[in-house]
Amino acid sequence: MKMAVYTRNEIKTAFVLLLDERPFTKITVKDVVLKCGVNRNTFYYYFRDLPDLAEAVVEEDYGQVTEGSLDIHTLGECLDACIRFALEHRNAVMHLYRSTNRERFILSTRRVCDRITEQYLNTILDGHHITQEDRKYLHTYYRSILLGWVLDWLEDDMKSDIRKQSGRISQLKQGHMEDIIRRCEIK
Repeated sequence: MKMAVYTRNEIKTAFVLLLDERPFTKITVKDVVLKCGVNRNTFYYYFRDLPDLAEAVVEEDYGQVTEGSLDIHTLGECLDACIRFALEHRNAVMHLYRSTNRERFILSTRRVCDRITEQYLNTILDGHHITQEDRKYLHTYYRSILLGWVLDWLEDDMKSDIRKQSGRISQLKQGHMEDIIRRCEIK
């Protein structure tokens, strides 16, 4: 079992390294297997095709930031968790974002934002009692903000100082979440 996980991770790592070098459309299965030293059958044992591999990278590697329990107290910390992988692999992420499989990339990024938002709400709502309906509304609202922020940043080729922006927004919204919780709390 450990060898299977190792092999799968090696394929993903090789793919990310290739994405750091060139666009998604210029990468073939042959390139990936040559890079990581496995055969095509091994590749197809783990992944249906390159888009499936790309989705796995986004969901698993990009989403790795959500493994375990994150202690997230601000929207800025949510954003930091979400962009960490993108900053480490800027070219790879931009190549995936610009690819013909952008829709799959965005859906995978949305799922990552979902998990980060859930961890954020778990942290800030701990000890508070609000209805499931209000929690669902808050989840949708904050996930949408997070996803929109990330997609706007990607659309800008990651040129803007997103951390500076999120820090300023956090300052402007200070106390906002506490007010929302107070209004939502079940008496």
